[in-house]
Amino acid sequence: MQSKAEEHKKMLAQYEAQRQYYGKRDLDMESMCRALIHTYEQATIENMNLADAHRKMAKQLNNTFALPP
Repeated sequence: MQSKAEEHKKMLAQYEAQRQYYGKRDLDMESMCRALIHTYEQATIENMNLADAHRKMAKQLNNTFALPP
């Protein structure tokens, strides 16, 4: 997800740098890129939090079911 956000940030920079070529469509492209960047960044945060929760659960299970020495 983070790579997609970075890709759209590059696209947004290109749209902003070359506004004269895109005309009225530029506003639509910019807003779409901004929305996608926000969506991908939020998904990245949620995925990281979920992965952290899974690691914690796995560690708890490992400690609960560990064989005695």
